[in-house]
Amino acid sequence: MKQFYKNHKSLINILFVILGIVFLFLVWDVASRSYNSPYVFPNVIDTFANLGLLLTQKSIYLSTLTTLGMALLAIIFSLIFGFVFGVLSFYIELLRNFLRPFVSFFKIIPTVCVVILLILFSKGFASYLIIVFLVIFPIMYESTLNGFINIDKYIIESCKMEGFYRPKVFLKVLLPMSFPYINLGLIQSIGLGLKVEIMSEILIGYGSIRGLGYLIYEAQSITFNFIDIYSYVIIVIFVYGIIDLLLFLLRKRIKEKIN
Repeated sequence: MKQFYKNHKSLINILFVILGIVFLFLVWDVASRSYNSPYVFPNVIDTFANLGLLLTQKSIYLSTLTTLGMALLAIIFSLIFGFVFGVLSFYIELLRNFLRPFVSFFKIIPTVCVVILLILFSKGFASYLIIVFLVIFPIMYESTLNGFINIDKYIIESCKMEGFYRPKVFLKVLLPMSFPYINLGLIQSIGLGLKVEIMSEILIGYGSIRGLGYLIYEAQSITFNFIDIYSYVIIVIFVYGIIDLLLFLLRKRIKEKIN
């Protein structure tokens, strides 16, 4: 049995993923029938039929691209700043101590509170970027910093003998050793950033940014078309699945280059 699994590991893993998806849809269908209110909790078939109608509209693609573009822009800025300041904090202990209260504060404060404050002071384009940045930056910063801090102390001592601040030492030794932590930060940041972007669009709830979050807000609060909400959620899951696959391939490629 073990030998069979070892020989067909990839195929079996894919099969179980498919079975998990089928099981999820079965639970959805049973729950929908038990609730017995298709207007509020539609079944799988009705939802996908509605999704098919939505996909014939150009506006849904524009909204998806809007949300995706806003989220990726904010995530990229957050990742770059988190990585840069994480590296600098590793080299400069005073900077690490200076940033510690800021990072701790934004790890603790609920995101909803930040959104409410931004609604009071600003409803512009920058609001969405700030919200995602304040959530993602501490994650990427700590992942990067912890990655470098947890490098074996004997390797650090050897690097100091070779030239601790030399770019070659950083790129050839320190960065590869810290990559597992940085990789974990990337994985957490992408999915969370997309969710926070959609959440901020729902909570801010006005039409200057007509992304998927605004469409969910509109369906829930204005048109009361609940079946659209489930369709939009499926679109979000599909988009995230594509992004996750692309990131997996990119991380694999980077890991090969580093090794």
